[in-house]
Amino acid sequence: MARFAIVNRRMDGQYYNGTHKNPTGGYQYYDMRGQILAKPVDNFSILIKAHLGRNRTEVPIDHVGLLEGGTDAQGYAQASRRNIQNNGRTDATTRRAGHFCQCSL
Repeated sequence: MARFAIVNRRMDGQYYNGTHKNPTGGYQYYDMRGQILAKPVDNFSILIKAHLGRNRTEVPIDHVGLLEGGTDAQGYAQASRRNIQNNGRTDATTRRAGHFCQCSL
């Protein structure tokens, strides 16, 4: 017997980073899992499970305390509420994986 499941979701960001020339504020994640149960003889079974996944979030870094069109100490400007300029990383990624094996008599 076997069972598998996969999910994949993605949303493009609602902001645009003018320095990196890419959208930001979105996310992408996937998860996969599966299990297999084998019964080679009547009173013996083997169960194997595994999972794998990743989350990636694009976090818009907003200038705090600046008026529209102002610049920060490094000279980066926020031209509007939806178009930001930032040379820092705006992503956060987490990964996960694992497995399990059980034998029963």
